[in-house]
Amino acid sequence: MDDLKEFVEEISRFIDDGIDSIDSAREIISRMNAFLYTTEKDLGQIEEFGQSFQFFSKFHRYWYEHHKEILDLQIDDEKCCQVASALHEVFLRTSGRAFEQIYDTCGLEKEDVCRIRLLTANQDFRGSRSFKEYAELFLSDPSIFDERMIYASPENFVKLIGTTSLSQNDKRGQYAKRIAQFLLEYQKTPYEIIQAFDGDLVDFRDALISYQAGYGYKKANMLIRDMVVLKIWNSKRNFDQIDVASDVNTIKVALRTGIMQSAIPLVSSFLDIFCYQYEYVDKRVVQ
Repeated sequence: MDDLKEFVEEISRFIDDGIDSIDSAREIISRMNAFLYTTEKDLGQIEEFGQSFQFFSKFHRYWYEHHKEILDLQIDDEKCCQVASALHEVFLRTSGRAFEQIYDTCGLEKEDVCRIRLLTANQDFRGSRSFKEYAELFLSDPSIFDERMIYASPENFVKLIGTTSLSQNDKRGQYAKRIAQFLLEYQKTPYEIIQAFDGDLVDFRDALISYQAGYGYKKANMLIRDMVVLKIWNSKRNFDQIDVASDVNTIKVALRTGIMQSAIPLVSSFLDIFCYQYEYVDKRVVQ
């Protein structure tokens, strides 16, 4: 607790004297900034993704070492059963219709659904379009989603699918070209691509991620999940190793329903910029 203790003691000295001038306010804000965001020598190293990184601040080091103790996440088994029962009741009363919109394929063939998803899921970051919009575009002109045309003119593809006005536009053309190149290199259509990996979903995922086509673990796992749930890909080899990391929305649902309980509210992403609490949530659920 040394880092936090030292910080609190520094701040306490000014609070005890009272914040009666801009000078005292300036000192407090300066120390807050230093604790939260200022890098110092000899803060130590952290191992992430097979590499060593220096802690960027005393708070970073402190939060990394103590976030689990502070949050103390607990799973409420009784609440889990209650929520599961409620959702099951909704499913029974609606014959599953209440959940159909999540996997609405807009009447397209399996091959076409797979094509649209694989070629557009990597465009889904900080702003996205719905599958229905992509489906309508595909029906109007299927050639827009031809990997050969995308590879030849990725910027035109991004323009045609209407994502040029969204954020991080500099990456969109690159991702479009890379995913098209991925298919062309294996000489498979999106529907057939799993065959290139003998139906092994993990091998496919790892290859897709390593291709730097805008797919990280979460997007790749979500794509694979959809292809299996919709029975587009019949293979289920290593499907048990496919999971989808929690995001802010799933975490909010878990906390608001009481499935998961935290000793304090989860901290702002401005403090948890390395997502330690999200990782903690995932591991806690698995346990």
